[in-house]
Amino acid sequence: MTLGHYIKQLRTTANMSQPQLAEKMGVEQSYLSKLENDKSVPSNEVFRQLLDALELTVDNFMLGAQGQANKHHFSQIPDIESWYARQFRDNSIKQRTLLYIAILLVSLGGSCFYVGFQNLVFPQKLYEYESKGVVLPNEPQDVFSSWSRFVPEDANMEEARRTMLKRRDISIVLSFEYLGDEFIKEVEQGRRLYTMSKYVKQQTRLGNALLQFLGLACVLLGVALMIIEPRLTRSKV
Repeated sequence: MTLGHYIKQLRTTANMSQPQLAEKMGVEQSYLSKLENDKSVPSNEVFRQLLDALELTVDNFMLGAQGQANKHHFSQIPDIESWYARQFRDNSIKQRTLLYIAILLVSLGGSCFYVGFQNLVFPQKLYEYESKGVVLPNEPQDVFSSWSRFVPEDANMEEARRTMLKRRDISIVLSFEYLGDEFIKEVEQGRRLYTMSKYVKQQTRLGNALLQFLGLACVLLGVALMIIEPRLTRSKV
């Protein structure tokens, strides 16, 4: 669409005749006729008079020509040329911002997926520690496994065995953190010796699955943003 055709379209939309618009602009009707027939290009001053007469801003004027304006023809007016330059600058900033966001999403998503896949935040190795009972003060740590070595020679072994069986009180501690092959925990009547089981269990944790899902979602969103970015930043005028 040419500039002259667009001026005529705006005048018609405003329900104004050529004489009426020419009078409001302060120009001759014959000159306005030349403008509408693309036989003349308005100066910047005349263009501003046109905007005042139609009660439009440059933004309103240009947005009304979305997708139809002949850029080369319209850009002959300095105010419109400046408008195009501003649009290009704003569009470039928007384009860079979207690309930065897309790159950030892909980077963040990749990191989240890796952390979840490698179980770096939520370990999946489950360590099992077992204590056979409470070790009383002044008793050796291995009293439950080697109690017979500490029974006096003149004592009744069977009675000592029954006593130790009564004292057996199995306690299990499960931990995703490695606490060593064994550790001691103080309790009310003495202390407990916890020894790690020979087998380490693998326990699936929801946190790792969520991190992988979140990471994959961010990567896909970032890639999608890169693909549609040209459409989002494409100039409509």
